Amino acid sequence: MKTIKTLAALGATAALVTTVAANAQDGRQLDTIADPTRVEFVESQQGAPFGVADVVGIFWDARCAQVEYTFNSNAGANLGTPLEIAPDVLAATVQSGLDRWNAIETSYIEMNITNETDLGNRPRVAGDFINEVTFITAPGFTALASSPSTALLADSTFAAGDDLDGDGDSDVFDPSIEGVSTCQDVDNDGDIEFPAGDYAAGTILDNDVQFSSAPGLVWELNATDTGGADVDAVSTHEFGHSHGHNHSLINQISSTDGTASTMFPFIDTTDGAAELGSRSLSIDDIAVSSYIYPEGSAETGSAALQDGDIAFEDAFDVLTGSVTRDGGPILGAHVSAIDRRSGETVSGTYSGSSVVFIDLFGVTPSPGGAFAFPESAVDGDWELPVPKSRVYRAAVESLDGDPAATGNISLNDFIGGILGQNDLPE
Repeated sequence: MKTIKTLAALGATAALVTTVAANAQDGRQLDTIADPTRVEFVESQQGAPFGVADVVGIFWDARCAQVEYTFNSNAGANLGTPLEIAPDVLAATVQSGLDRWNAIETSYIEMNITNETDLGNRPRVAGDFINEVTFITAPGFTALASSPSTALLADSTFAAGDDLDGDGDSDVFDPSIEGVSTCQDVDNDGDIEFPAGDYAAGTILDNDVQFSSAPGLVWELNATDTGGADVDAVSTHEFGHSHGHNHSLINQISSTDGTASTMFPFIDTTDGAAELGSRSLSIDDIAVSSYIYPEGSAETGSAALQDGDIAFEDAFDVLTGSVTRDGGPILGAHVSAIDRRSGETVSGTYSGSSVVFIDLFGVTPSPGGAFAFPESAVDGDWELPVPKSRVYRAAVESLDGDPAATGNISLNDFIGGILGQNDLPE
């Protein structure tokens, strides 16, 4: 028996509403644990009964895919120094990164800073349905930035008038009464409301992007080699997480192109050229966004083709396969597609889907704990979007810490590490 530890460090999301079953996850999505959907007697525990909780990917519902952010104008960056940057300048710089994601012709999601409002001199507030961008973080915040989301843990039905966050104010409206069917601030109270209807497990309800205000950290508008963090590069990366992307393992596109995917988990603030490279989306970044939010996948709404859009299926193919060892599925193997002609690593994903086991009945020393057993590995399947009309070879490597480990990627991959599956030969 192996207990899953440090789930919060993986960016696990919190639930506001829970009901029944959950969706599967894609290898390049951040993920979370769904509520137990059934009770199972686990063979490796001599038949002890556990709740079975699916690991599901997080994503924005198509009705909420026009995501509106509020920039907290209370504080800028590098406060009280000659390098101080005003809030309005920071907001414009962050929007430039969002514009790159919005320009993807094969992805229907769009994110914009629509308000610059003084939300107070305090860190971000989770789950308040204000998608907040802030340069104020709590003491002890150690990352350059982060993009935490609040998501549903189970398929749910929202009814008009529902108070999802318990603040006494309705968060759900009747589309037939309001005359709109997309997530927006219909009552002009500063937070987002949701149209009544069904929502799948993993649906993102709230996302905040926070940039460190730690003393001594310097934020820059122009990337340099001096150790300051480039606002544009870091924000472009973080808004990939806001889409629901996890980290990419592509740290070098080819032997002649040392550029990494924007979603590679590390950035060198002493290398201005590398920071500039992180501002530009790679094919990998574009493919993942397009796969999760495919243009042309609906007749109406955000996913329907608009002027300038390109249908996902017209631009991408999807390679599929499975990673196994000794007949058993492998979680968290990194699978990448390499263009045979150019030698470029085009895109990557991670194998497998998983479940965790929840102690519902106090039969273990830690009631309520989440556990990973060999039965946690459901399959080793993977799907990988790649540009059409090319020939590829596939490469498989383990998340062994070089260049990144399971804890840098997702919960599904972390479970694979707990099960000892991160020692594959490349």
